[in-house]
Amino acid sequence: MLLAYPVIVARKTVQQPLGLFLGAKDTHDPLFPFYPQIKLSAFLRRLSNPTKIYSMSKETDQSLTTPSSTSELLLGETKPRLHTPYRDDLPTKGQELIDFADSLDMPLMPWQELVATEAHRIKPDGRWANSQVVALVSRQNGKSHLMRLRIALGLTEWSEKLQILSAHKLAVSLEHFNQVVELFENYDHLAKQVKKLRRANGQEEIQMLSGARFKVVANNSAGRGYAGAETIYLDELREHKDYAAWSAITKTQLAATNPMLMGFSNAGDSTSIVLNQLRERGMATMAGAKDSLLWLEWSAPMGCSLDDMTAWQSANPALGRTIHIDNLMATKNEPEAVVRTECLCQFVETLQSPWSPAAWSSCADLDLNLEPGTQTYFAFDVTPRRNHAALVAAQVLPNSKIAVGLVQEWKSETAIDDLEMANGVAEWCRMYDVTEIQFSKNTGSAVASRLNAAGILAKAIDGRDFALACDQLLNAMEAGRITHGDQQILNRHIAASARINFADGGWIIGRRASNENVTAAVATAMVVSVATRQYSDVDIIVV
Repeated sequence: MLLAYPVIVARKTVQQPLGLFLGAKDTHDPLFPFYPQIKLSAFLRRLSNPTKIYSMSKETDQSLTTPSSTSELLLGETKPRLHTPYRDDLPTKGQELIDFADSLDMPLMPWQELVATEAHRIKPDGRWANSQVVALVSRQNGKSHLMRLRIALGLTEWSEKLQILSAHKLAVSLEHFNQVVELFENYDHLAKQVKKLRRANGQEEIQMLSGARFKVVANNSAGRGYAGAETIYLDELREHKDYAAWSAITKTQLAATNPMLMGFSNAGDSTSIVLNQLRERGMATMAGAKDSLLWLEWSAPMGCSLDDMTAWQSANPALGRTIHIDNLMATKNEPEAVVRTECLCQFVETLQSPWSPAAWSSCADLDLNLEPGTQTYFAFDVTPRRNHAALVAAQVLPNSKIAVGLVQEWKSETAIDDLEMANGVAEWCRMYDVTEIQFSKNTGSAVASRLNAAGILAKAIDGRDFALACDQLLNAMEAGRITHGDQQILNRHIAASARINFADGGWIIGRRASNENVTAAVATAMVVSVATRQYSDVDIIVV
């Protein structure tokens, strides 16, 4: 039976198909809950070989590449898995950075040489071919080393007027500053070029005899006081949750002669606003759009197994060079979302997810169908801002599994009309012969009062009862006692859910802590809890 549910936007209603009741084969996303990778155009060229690859004896300590359980040598991939088209028809100044590093006996790794080469292509007029460069790579793979040498080169041989570095925390920015200072202190020929070194709190700066300068600033509006920055370094772009810091510091380059912004980060989640937008630009450029952004991404393929060694190689170009394989394997016992974003450089919805990425997706049944005539349970939830709401249904199947599905979603640019929503909920209750519905009195009392007046008993699930409901949903997922129709909206709400502590050792889905609207996930927890009670009154029999 083909059903449709209305998505109500303010006073206007738009009919959309309810994926669960349709089977929803066209909505299936096997890579849930991670952001899908955009398929690249067929014409996208393959990566050319790096400028230089060291011999095994020079670049590799073989003990770093040999897992405890195998003799196979594992080296990280030099080539990024995803990248915008290279401009190898243009000359590059990257070799100067490579030679500078070699002269200090601090050679770059092959992946760093590739970044140096491609980031510093120059157009016929002498300006950079790419005014913005972003290198996305997992933690501890050498991003700081590359930045430190690039800053030193800009201060000395390239005499760049002003370089600015900003990280997500001022303490991290100062650590970068101290590393650059240490580099100059260790080499007399560099130290002799320094005119002045300032370490005053908030005024850290290196001034060269040539007039070149390097400063660090906080990740806020502190960058507004400067102009003409030739090169800007933004570390941990994933921590930019809005455009305030980005706007303040990038606009210092408007009057620069030959500006370049270099961003470095590992993957983020849905709150990484700036990084996500940059990645979208990169994907669009790969598909043929025109942009001055050079995007270089060392990441594991979405949906890969944590046991796939090629995935670890793709995301860790320093593997076997400065990172031991055993150190990476030790992280597999940590929360999966953390491992994937930190060590596999994969974008996730939230780093505080209550459940593993596979727990929900493994419960999908594309042929699932909830029909009227079977005992059905309903629950609804409303966001704190009252601009989103969701109604979720559950039925206990003959095999004792709990089938759940999103019945209706409401959206409004201001606040949802509680009368209109109550009428919609009541209509579904009549269709499925539901006489009791669950809600949270924190956000849904206005709708609940109207339902009670209409003869539909609305019962609140809050506090410890809601903590129990959340835990029951988690247990049902992990034990495979729940099934769903793989609806995109419900999937997204589940994926965006964030776990926050409640009382003594308990936890709940945090509406405000989550990255976005999670009303369907909250309602799912409530309705699963009610459905669970129907067949779990006697779980253990003692004889």
